Amino acid sequence: MRSARDDEGFTLIELMMVVGILGVLIAIAIPHFLGVRHAAQDRAAHTDLRNVLLAQKMVWLEEGAYTADFAALEAVRPTSPLNADPQVGVFVDLNDADDQVACLVRASASGRVFSIWESASLGTHYGAGDLSVADCPAALPAGFRQGGF
Repeated sequence: MRSARDDEGFTLIELMMVVGILGVLIAIAIPHFLGVRHAAQDRAAHTDLRNVLLAQKMVWLEEGAYTADFAALEAVRPTSPLNADPQVGVFVDLNDADDQVACLVRASASGRVFSIWESASLGTHYGAGDLSVADCPAALPAGFRQGGF
């Protein structure tokens, strides 16, 4: 016969319930954390674009025209992350007509592409379109708006 004593520990069913509950919590938490990570990567791309935009505006104030010369932009704002590849840094293109329109493109580490269309006469417009695939348009691209991303 078994002696009447208290057995200490957990049963297999109790352990399986704890593992199941932890699994559900992890399944809920991981997508949330990935969303936060992607949002942070997108914000980093926005910041890069805005830094180069400030450099472009400084050049325009001094020269009366925008520039695609990386050295000139770096001289005005040394922290500008410029690169001919928007996956690596901010891509800069000008409208060939009069250098009064600048297009800035940056791809986020999350895979999204963000662009700024800056016009001396119409101001700054933000969008998610990739303006690096074609020449910088003289007219405002569809879907771009003022006020931020």
